Amino acid sequence: MMTIEPTFKIIYMSDCIPYPEKTLDIPIVRYRFIPKPFFFPVGLILEKPDSLIVGGHINDHSSVLFRIRGFQQSLDSAIKYHIANPHKPGPDVGVLHDQARAMAERYSGLKLAGGNITSVYA
Repeated sequence: MMTIEPTFKIIYMSDCIPYPEKTLDIPIVRYRFIPKPFFFPVGLILEKPDSLIVGGHINDHSSVLFRIRGFQQSLDSAIKYHIANPHKPGPDVGVLHDQARAMAERYSGLKLAGGNITSVYA
């Protein structure tokens, strides 16, 4: 979760969201280039106050919708923290990308190619 106004600030970043392992038992279309199954999110809809629909695709093969429930308490805690700490500066450009890359490396066991992230607004 992040804000963009009045300044960019990351408020909360979750750990991996659990899902049934058989969800990724879908053929990998480009198996020469993609060694492991993956889910790529492309859309997010707030269905109800405590229910999100995440749309995406699995292994460049199948489009899916996932319903995520039970995040309201985490959301409320993150908002309360943000309101109580409004003047702390946000992270430098690229920090979110670095964290996401580090998490992907930790869970996959692969070393991902890095690059310098620069702001498109700078």
